[in-house]
Amino acid sequence: LDRSEWMIIAILGVLKAGGAYLPIDPQYPEDRTTYMLEDSGATIILHDTANRVNANNYKSLLSYGIIDVQTFSLSTMEHLTNLKIINHVDNLAYVIYTSGSTGKPKGVMLAHRGAVNRIAWMQKKYALDTSDTILQKTPFSFDVSVWELLLPMMYGVKLVFAKPNGHKDNEYLLRLIKKESISFIHFVPSMLSVMLQHSALHTCDSLKNIVCSGEALSLDTVNTFHSNNTKNLIKLHNLYGPTEASIDVTSFYCDKDRDLKSIPIGKAIANTKLYILNQNKEILPIGSIGELYIAGDGLARGYLNKPELTEQVFINHPSLGRIYKTGDMAKYQEDGNIEYLGRVDDQVKIKGFRVELGEIENVISSFDGISDSLVKLYNEQLVAYVIGEKKGLKEYLLDKLPNYMIPLYFLELEQFPLTSNGKVDKKNLPNPKKNEHPKVYRVANTSTEIEVAKIFAETLQVEKISIESNFFDLGGDSLNAINLISHANRVFSKKVQLSHIFNYPTIELFAQALDKIQVEKETTKNYTIFNPDKQHALFIFPTIIATIDHAFLDQMSKYLIDYKIYAFDFIIEENRIVEYAKMVNTLEDEFVFFGYSSGGSLAYEVIKEMEKFKYKLPKKLISLDSWRINKLNYIPADFRVLMIDKAKRHGLSASECHKIVTYMDMIDSTINMGQINVDIDYISDALKSKDEIEKRHEEWASLTTQKVRSFSGFGEHEDMVKKSFLIKNCELIKTSLLDSKFKE
Repeated sequence: LDRSEWMIIAILGVLKAGGAYLPIDPQYPEDRTTYMLEDSGATIILHDTANRVNANNYKSLLSYGIIDVQTFSLSTMEHLTNLKIINHVDNLAYVIYTSGSTGKPKGVMLAHRGAVNRIAWMQKKYALDTSDTILQKTPFSFDVSVWELLLPMMYGVKLVFAKPNGHKDNEYLLRLIKKESISFIHFVPSMLSVMLQHSALHTCDSLKNIVCSGEALSLDTVNTFHSNNTKNLIKLHNLYGPTEASIDVTSFYCDKDRDLKSIPIGKAIANTKLYILNQNKEILPIGSIGELYIAGDGLARGYLNKPELTEQVFINHPSLGRIYKTGDMAKYQEDGNIEYLGRVDDQVKIKGFRVELGEIENVISSFDGISDSLVKLYNEQLVAYVIGEKKGLKEYLLDKLPNYMIPLYFLELEQFPLTSNGKVDKKNLPNPKKNEHPKVYRVANTSTEIEVAKIFAETLQVEKISIESNFFDLGGDSLNAINLISHANRVFSKKVQLSHIFNYPTIELFAQALDKIQVEKETTKNYTIFNPDKQHALFIFPTIIATIDHAFLDQMSKYLIDYKIYAFDFIIEENRIVEYAKMVNTLEDEFVFFGYSSGGSLAYEVIKEMEKFKYKLPKKLISLDSWRINKLNYIPADFRVLMIDKAKRHGLSASECHKIVTYMDMIDSTINMGQINVDIDYISDALKSKDEIEKRHEEWASLTTQKVRSFSGFGEHEDMVKKSFLIKNCELIKTSLLDSKFKE
């Protein structure tokens, strides 16, 4: 199931029927999904329509087959009355598979008692009510999703679902928090750090509480949070807990006034006890370092089909009762809070997910040509050391393991370094970055390549990089990518977006993409030309956001390859409407106008000016989710703050920020009035209802004496020019252009 309302519908259905649910991410490799279904003994698959094909692959494994929750007809059911309550607190509620050291994931069995205890404690602590809104953004294969989904159902809190994969997009999350007035949200600490660095999280007036878990929360991140949260309106909480203990077992409020040297994981939640024990499982005094053990209502039944492993970590202690061995080192502080001090074993946390390095090693060693392997964590990234030939290994692992378990580095060694007693000496394994330079080193030549090479080197902390080296093979991840783009935006006058580093991951390709965006750009002309050798012309008018991030124009020029595209910059001078009209009149005889968002309203004003001077008019105006400006002071104050803050985070200069303010001032002083003698094709975003599209259609119809057509586009407003949706929307634009009656 992808993240949507159908996810909670399916889960509630399973729980009410007395069953237990097993979450499987649709993006998991087939081998992993097959193993989980076989090992769990699952009898039925619930899926959404988008994942029907994947579900059909496993039909033979199930007793009762598969059900599409979106198309299932209730008319086939004999009894439609509400089910009686048949669950007991000790009945199984859900099974979550975590990484296993044997090479296969292990299923943790959790009962209703633990989930109810954890959620009831949370409700008592945070006192959420019908005025609150929780954002469900955590993948449901991660146990944080349990409270995100079920607490709102139990206590009447509003629940909002982020779009699939939306949890990875900091700008989207910021927009969604503001749009839906989110008051309570969870972040893995590494993502919180990104949100603090590159998003104006402190401008989210609705936000009351942020909870962090899944990774160690650093003091630096907390200090950054407090420096942004100057009004102290948002509270930050650090939570800790393994899947085996029902989500979280400790809580710590990160008070601004505390003088801390590190961030504790806090004190035990309700009906939970925590012990720091030595190797003899004896209780240690305050301040002594030992292993953390957990007791209480949250403990899992154990591991599915793994009784021996269950006995090893779920221990019947002679005086403490049943306790869970976490494998985490910790100590009690004088004030009763617990300080987390790392792992005892080879288990690590990657992007909030618990990973057994042994599982990765076993899968690597099963690859033909690899005789032995070791995996370790280096600078928060996975490194694989292999004895044998690594060619094709990464592609092999992509079919066997989730993405978060794929090492970023693969180093071939003739043998592993050994200690004096013959054991592998992991401390003396070579630094991966010193081994990642290609055999053929190509130096940066062009001025753009030289600047890009500096940015790559600083971001990755690598001194020497070939222009053919892949950013991600060198250790770059999504967090590094955001930092790289921010750095690039400070260096180059043309601003780039995050997708550029994924589409052009080498210095050479990235530099070429930057050069292409800037091709034929002359500041005196106020426009950029794409596909200059084509005959039919399309003039694109700027939108506010394009002043910050207009890399989509490069993609658009590829999808509309048969058209010469003039992409206008925003003219800051007051006579901009006249200037646009004069430029168009001198450049082309036949053309179409295009405007996305506020660009459509600007294009409309230019057409009025062209009619006034009796200039040649466009064949039509294509409006990509643009609107009629129908009042003065149209832009909300918080949107102004958001745009300026976003511009600064993108590294725009003071003059560029001034340009954005001027654009917004122009909108606030404009009302689209009168009528033009030009056809208009309006393309709405995917979220608008039929009535909303009709209303927007009528608005445009009131502004022209000619024909208006409306189409339903793809993606919500902010996403319409992102690659996955832009391709589809360009098909609609092509349709509009093809019937624009250009002369051949």
